[in-house]
Order: sequence, then structure tokens, then C-alpha cells
Amino acid sequence: MAAKKKNKGLTREQLWKVWAQVGTHNWLDIANSFKRSHNFSPAGQDILKGLCIHPEHDDKDPSFYIYTGKGYAKCFGCGCFISNPLELLGYFMEAPEAEALQHLKEKFGMSFLPKKALAELEAQRRNLLMKEEIFKVTHNYMCDALADPDKQEHKVAKTAIEWLVNDRQIPKDTLHALPIGVMPELARLQQIIISRFKRQHKQWEKSSKEKSEPQNLADPAFEYLKNYIRDAVFAGSVLFPLHVNPKEIGRLKLRAPHNKSPKEITIPDDEFEDLLGLFRSPGWEILQNYL
Repeated sequence: MAAKKKNKGLTREQLWKVWAQVGTHNWLDIANSFKRSHNFSPAGQDILKGLCIHPEHDDKDPSFYIYTGKGYAKCFGCGCFISNPLELLGYFMEAPEAEALQHLKEKFGMSFLPKKALAELEAQRRNLLMKEEIFKVTHNYMCDALADPDKQEHKVAKTAIEWLVNDRQIPKDTLHALPIGVMPELARLQQIIISRFKRQHKQWEKSSKEKSEPQNLADPAFEYLKNYIRDAVFAGSVLFPLHVNPKEIGRLKLRAPHNKSPKEITIPDDEFEDLLGLFRSPGWEILQNYL
């Protein structure tokens, strides 16, 4: 059987080329064109500084820095971190990344990007949203099970929580603050994702619809996990997100909650695995003391 072809989307190498081709001067022009009121200006070699462009941060004292030579932007006020230049431009333009990419291609050429980049970019974005949704659902499921352990739908989480608290000796009252979750049964996971989608979509319809329309990620999540958590070992497993940066989850790691040797660990196959890098997310160092 032929190996499954990996969908690379936009690789880290391609994103670095975008940073290099646009350059500091052009990023300043972009900032002044789309967010002039944010008062961006040079703040050192290959560094720009201005008011935060994240829509949820009402920045009063310029705290948003763009490090064009290092390939990222960060707000030291709200913690917003962006390593994808298309996402950064999307914030400036208040537009989807696909539209940002089209703008860059028209203005700067970007001949090194393949013609199918727009479609792959959207597929990559959906893949990241799906993994983020799985993590949020499993984390909330763990927290709900901690709050109401006797509820029938939380039965699957019992062993994992006991293992984390008793075997790994993680204080029970800190679990909610750590970047981990507990995997419910696959059917339950889909139900929760669909329920969250319906609530989000209803809120979106009532709003001005300026943000992107919420997506129902239940089917992509099912396809991503179906070969793994149908196995009874991984329904009720502990989930760890492996980040490519503070905002984006590259892979999801599942560990069965026991101390047997060898450990039962699986990382679902991912069509975007060529983008994988590892970032130590908030709480990771704390977690390492117990696992």
C-alpha cells in the first residue's frame, strides 16, 4: 500500500521566506496603511513597536512588538504571540489569512509559494482549529469531571483523574490550570463539539458577523481520532497538546492512565506533521514535575 501523502500546507520554511521578503520597512508601511492609529514606529534593528492589534486588547501604552528579523510578533501586555506572518497581516487587515496571502502575492509576488497555497492554507487553518477544539473539549471535560465526579457521563474520566492525583501526585486543585485534558468516548466528544458549535453559531448570528463564521469540527475530529480512541485504552486517556507556538497546537499526545511498562502512548497521525515544532506552553514546566 502506498504511503499516505502528507499535506504540508505552508511550511515553516515558506513562512520564513515571507518574513524575509516583506522586510521591516514594508511591515511598517502595512501597519501605517491598515492601523495608522496604532502608531507603529521603529524600536531597534528589525523591530517595530505600536499599540496592540489584537481586537480584544484595548491597549493604551504601546506594548506590541514585531521582530521581523526573528519572525514573530508579541504583545507584552496581553501575551498575544504570532509567528505566522499571514496571521499577523490578517490582524492588520481584519481579514482571513487566505485574503492576507492574496494581498502579499499581489504586492510582493511571493513566487516561491505554490498556486494551491490558498486552498492548503484554509485546510491548515481548519486542522489547527480542530486540534484546538479537541484540546478545549477534553480540558473542560476533565474540569467538569473534577467538579461532578459522580455524574454518569464523567465515568470515563475517573481513572485518569485518580492516576493524575494519586499516582502522579498532582494537586487536585491545580489540574484545571495545567495544559492537559481527559479524552471522553468518541461519540461523547462529537456531541460536545456539536453542542459548542451550535452555541457559537447562534452567538455569531446575533453579532455583527465581523469575525469568521464558526465551523462544525465534529467530523474532522472524528476522522482524526477514530483509529485511536475506539480502542478502550485511549478512551479516558490523558491528552497533552504539543504546541508549535503559544497559540497553535501541532500534535495531540494521548497517554493511557497507568504506570505499566512500557507506557501506552499514541500521537495520532497528522497530515500537517511537516509543520511540527515544539513550544513549551504555559504550565508545561510545572507539569514536568509530575509526569
